[in-house]
Amino acid sequence: MRNTLRRHPNNGFTLIELLVVIAIIAILAAILFPVFMKAKQSAQQSQCANNLKQLSTAVLLYRDAWDDCLPIHSSYCGDAFGHGNYQTYMMGLYQYLRTKSGSFTCPNQYYPKFGIYGGKEGYEPEDQHPGRYRCWSRGVAAYVEKGWKLPFNIKDPMAVTAYCALAYPAGSGDIRPGSGAVAFKVSAHPDGRYRKQSRSVYMWEATMDVAWWNEAFMYDRYDPVNKNGLRAPRHNGRTSLLYYDGHVGCPTNDYISSHAGELLGYDTVPQKR
Repeated sequence: MRNTLRRHPNNGFTLIELLVVIAIIAILAAILFPVFMKAKQSAQQSQCANNLKQLSTAVLLYRDAWDDCLPIHSSYCGDAFGHGNYQTYMMGLYQYLRTKSGSFTCPNQYYPKFGIYGGKEGYEPEDQHPGRYRCWSRGVAAYVEKGWKLPFNIKDPMAVTAYCALAYPAGSGDIRPGSGAVAFKVSAHPDGRYRKQSRSVYMWEATMDVAWWNEAFMYDRYDPVNKNGLRAPRHNGRTSLLYYDGHVGCPTNDYISSHAGELLGYDTVPQKR
């Protein structure tokens, strides 16, 4: 009886064919990975800009409700002068925000772990992640330490915001308890930065939520020379900024360095130390 079974050819891939396919996949991955990373960075930058736009809307609503005054940010001098007022701009703007979480953080922000480091309880040291940018809310930390009630549920000072607001010039507002937390009329203040609202920065990405010195904006937090900087360029060397007139930008480090005086509302560049 004749054997009617036929031998079928081997349909599997050869080793060379598999290596060719793997090589093609590797080449495509090498080409597409930077594209995907750029798209991710662009999405993070857009979300960060959207945060600032929401804060911008809240600032404009606050100014309209309080006769063109900005929410005072007094946390920086609560300890210095002992007056007990630790309100932050987030507390003043909270009722005007669409989100009620109380959090405006950048998607590219670093959140340090809380634990025991060097034998002491606290947050993970910054030098554990060089080049990463966290943001500490000074006023929220004071409220939590004193057991005071916050207008939002977030209790972690590192999870409230990614943005720093400039404190105001000396004598520009009443910062005592019971003062209503109102600063000054933006349109009436003689300081140059408020006469050039479309050019002057009010908030920017930083590692603390309040600053009262120019270098805090002029320099990166990890600047190798000047250690007074707070600015956090979280978007591939770019920093999201909110201007006094409400618009948002994201310039490069080089642009900020060469236009620092203009962005701070001065006619000349402030003296660098």
